[in-house]
Amino acid sequence: MRALWVIEVGLSFSSDAAAQGAMWTRSGVRIRELLVISEVALACALLVFGGLFMRSFQELLKVDLGYTPAQSVAWQLNPSRSFESPEEESSFFEQIVTRVEAIQGVESVGLTDALPLGKNRSWGLQVLGAPEDDEGVSIFPHVVDSRYIETMKIPLLAGRNLAIDDDRDSEQVVLINDLAAKTIFPGQDPLGQIILSGSGEHLVVGVVGDLRHQSLELGSGFQVYFPYKQMGDFSTLEMVVRSPLPAATIAPAVSAALKELDPAMPTQDFWTLTATVDQAVSARRFALSLLGAFAGVALLLAGLGIYGVLSYSVTERVPEIGVRMALGASAQDVRQQVVGRTLILTLVGIAIGGMVSVVGTRLLGALLFGVEPTDPATFVAVATILVLVATISGLIPAIRASRTDSAAAMRVG
Repeated sequence: MRALWVIEVGLSFSSDAAAQGAMWTRSGVRIRELLVISEVALACALLVFGGLFMRSFQELLKVDLGYTPAQSVAWQLNPSRSFESPEEESSFFEQIVTRVEAIQGVESVGLTDALPLGKNRSWGLQVLGAPEDDEGVSIFPHVVDSRYIETMKIPLLAGRNLAIDDDRDSEQVVLINDLAAKTIFPGQDPLGQIILSGSGEHLVVGVVGDLRHQSLELGSGFQVYFPYKQMGDFSTLEMVVRSPLPAATIAPAVSAALKELDPAMPTQDFWTLTATVDQAVSARRFALSLLGAFAGVALLLAGLGIYGVLSYSVTERVPEIGVRMALGASAQDVRQQVVGRTLILTLVGIAIGGMVSVVGTRLLGALLFGVEPTDPATFVAVATILVLVATISGLIPAIRASRTDSAAAMRVG
């Protein structure tokens, strides 16, 4: 009787232990699956952010700058001596342009006080004959010589370019950009109109194309080009040299020409306009690289997580898989079951990551350019990548499970 009681207690204890073990096993499976879902969701969010930034970066590079930065090198002209009059200063800069233009390989040379994507400033402007309560508009002024528009390859849309004899002895003239012409003079011919600035009245003699001056993301705004000979003294100017020769090839000859006129003037301060454009997008390029690195790591972790969880689960379920195969389940059935479970976990992770991405991208929408925060192509591409990675990660354990020896597995069980 006592022996029977011991046996019953032992059976009861064994049943309780088995039930508890099964409970812990199911709990462990849930935890591992939640981990996989979390990894997929994180990878999805980071890949969406990275994809949107990549598309935004690509759209930014497609922006029409309004000028041609290729094959252009710029110098900072900072004369070491002072000038007695604006005319003497203008003559000095004209001599520089003449000498540099004579260098073999130089196509054209232009002067300005502010190149695009450089310093920003604004002046107030009014139209002659506007009502007294008209506050005018804010413009970005460019002080340039007669060769600058041609050298930068800014298109002349109407009227004439600035001329070399647009100086203090002639009528004050300006060029305006297309946006200013259409906005300030809607339905009118802007040529011949008079605008007012701090330096007096200026006759509009030409309309040129819009260019990106403040940044690649911002529009052109209202731009007005003043002849530098009519605008007073300038301590420094920037010279643009257009040449098919590399900057390192043309630079020594330009430096030598500058030294001939002013031996004490610095001549090594030059840069390419292409480098200026690259610098303007450097912040976005860095952010894209950082996001890409995080997304790549998250994708790798998601793939490894899926593989690790399924491999462990397959090992745990060897007896069960053996029984299924002994009862008639084929190797293909086993593979489909394992891969199917993988895809279910992945799709749940994608759904959660997608919802997080929608909220996050709306908050980051101001940082995007030319692409919507909910861009369908990006979301579809990310989901496709994650499904492919999950399928590959789950396929290896699935193949291993389909090769289970049912007899051996049942003996182990």
